[in-house]
Amino acid sequence: MDIKMKNLNVREPEVSQAEERYKKEPFEEFSAYSISVVGGLPNNEEFDPALRGDKSLYVYKEMMDNDSTVSALILTIQMLFRRVEWIIDLPYFCRGIEEAEEQREFIENCLFFDMKESFDEFMSNCMLMLPFGYSIFEIVLKKREKENSLFPDGRIGVDKLSYISPFTRQRWDIDDKGNILAFEQKAPDSAETIVIPYNKLLHFKNQSSMGNPEGKSILRGAYRAWYYLKRVQDFESIGVERELNGVPVVSIPGDVLKKANAGDKEAILTLQGYKQVARDLRANQQAGVIIPSDTYKDAEGKPTSNRLVSIDLLSNRGTRAMDTDKIITRYQQDIARSIIASFIMLGGNERGSFSLAESQQSLFLAALQAWTEVISQEFNRKLIPNLISLNGMDENYMPYIHPGDLSPLSFDELSSSIMKLAQAGMRLFPDDVLENKIREKGGLPLLDPNYTGQIPQGYADKEYGTNYQDVPEEDNSQEEEQ
Repeated sequence: MDIKMKNLNVREPEVSQAEERYKKEPFEEFSAYSISVVGGLPNNEEFDPALRGDKSLYVYKEMMDNDSTVSALILTIQMLFRRVEWIIDLPYFCRGIEEAEEQREFIENCLFFDMKESFDEFMSNCMLMLPFGYSIFEIVLKKREKENSLFPDGRIGVDKLSYISPFTRQRWDIDDKGNILAFEQKAPDSAETIVIPYNKLLHFKNQSSMGNPEGKSILRGAYRAWYYLKRVQDFESIGVERELNGVPVVSIPGDVLKKANAGDKEAILTLQGYKQVARDLRANQQAGVIIPSDTYKDAEGKPTSNRLVSIDLLSNRGTRAMDTDKIITRYQQDIARSIIASFIMLGGNERGSFSLAESQQSLFLAALQAWTEVISQEFNRKLIPNLISLNGMDENYMPYIHPGDLSPLSFDELSSSIMKLAQAGMRLFPDDVLENKIREKGGLPLLDPNYTGQIPQGYADKEYGTNYQDVPEEDNSQEEEQ
């Protein structure tokens, strides 16, 4: 027992020093950066050599461009991102305050109406954080004047959010605590290095893997399945070609082989020529081959019908032992499953149900909703506070951006919910805002703010063909007597 206690107390002086240091400097960060940085490039702890460093970018680019499953998934995500409704809102306590509403309108105009590129284009580039792990934009500001703005009020607005390709990344400037100070970009058309301060950037990451500023690609989990899928498809294409054309078989005299093996130069050249014929022979529009017409001779020296050189195409008359369709489908399902998008494979076989598809889509939309929250947090953390501060506005009324719901209730579900709430006693109407929301959801025209509830002057009644003044009033005298 004494020995154990003695071992436990070996580092006691160092612990005491750390405690004393904490008492003196309670706001100091003690820990070091979790990952190593070599030459300004963070080590992503990738064990596969094919995905280390910048090589991963080219692999993921090939997956996006060449694989039909990955391309369909990325296109689906991109289209869903672009249909998200982005809302500039205010904290509840300052809604209706004129100054707060003015700030909300200012941010709305900056982002949605006054940039050189549309917000949809920004979203298309922003979602590239999913396949590449991160996406970076430089915040380019402007003074809003007649020459460059739809709102020439002299305020500082956003000229554009300039996308910076990860293929141009040269290095990160990171201190020993993991704080990013700057981003260094290599200009694509020159050897110039551009240093951009980090506070001038919007930085979106798919996953903050151990504090790595380059995040983690959603395609990382699909890489193994894609790697084998690509090779199976290549082998299948080669097999189909061989099945259709046959395997070329070139028959030549045995003397040529013997002489070639013995080192005869002429025989070696002849053998290499026939090997090239066998290798390059294809049954296409320009296919053709020239071979000697000489034949073997019998014992009496007379020519026979057997040619000295012949070429045949050997075809496979049996069936393959492997069903490549099942193998390819399995790998495609693995790719879709790794991105929480298994529903995209439903209907490709006899299995699958509507309830299963609905549950899988809900999970996928929930993941997309989380990614949109990542985008809104970066806006609310950096861009919007900067704009409010630069224009000398009241930070207590600071607006914020948030995404709309990617999986809202259908109109039937909404109608049913409203009916149940009304039956439970909730007071819903009259409420113009609520009614307009319901009308918008059902694709109905919104309420006219100038509508008074009265029939407009000159309205032509379909039944009487006259103005509404000529329509006879209903006789309600009997009902009143009763």
